[in-house]
Amino acid sequence: MARGANQDDALAQALCEMTEALRETRSGPLVSPELSEETRTMTIIREFHRYDPPKFKGTTNPLEAENWLADLEKRMDFLRVDDMLRVDLAVYLLTEEANHWWSLTKRTKEEERQQ
Repeated sequence: MARGANQDDALAQALCEMTEALRETRSGPLVSPELSEETRTMTIIREFHRYDPPKFKGTTNPLEAENWLADLEKRMDFLRVDDMLRVDLAVYLLTEEANHWWSLTKRTKEEERQQ
């Protein structure tokens, strides 16, 4: 069954409008810039946890660690998380051996800075 020229034009117009709407949505910030910094941060944290990011307990397999980090970065890129907040969110997801490693590493770096 053939469509008329008007239907084709309407479909093309609708596709153009959807494409433009997606482009505008993707290029703008996920969280409104008019919000206070604290409100923006809390909104990003809430959204980040809504996607149920995996915790990381540590591993001797570097590929597992790289995959965890790549997954985390992908989620953070999507949410446009600032660099400083990325560190805090990643640290929050560390458990067991990974959390212990982070605590020791952080303490060592702080001691080096004080010297």
